[in-house]
Amino acid sequence: GTPDKIREVFFLQVAHFEPEEVVVTAEGIYPRISVNLPRDEDEAFAQLMAQATAAISKQKAAVAAFNTATIATLDQRRCNAVQGHGQDLPARSGKAAMLEQPPP
Repeated sequence: GTPDKIREVFFLQVAHFEPEEVVVTAEGIYPRISVNLPRDEDEAFAQLMAQATAAISKQKAAVAAFNTATIATLDQRRCNAVQGHGQDLPARSGKAAMLEQPPP
């Protein structure tokens, strides 16, 4: 939530004395600032953006290839299990099911 002032009241009784009202007040403050600043999009910035975009694309391709290979391996094991050449494997669930999803 956002910083806000709060005020809570409760009564405190000690031994045989009358209850006393206790008031607690507080104010939350977050010492920060949020500002959108314009970017200085010079040639160096453009090169860094191109490098970052290429690296992300390469990483996404590697993850997709790994997922495809993993699914193929699981499918082969499942096929072997059906043919009686291995242990029975459960249907795809958990991580195997998640691997079928393309990376964002």
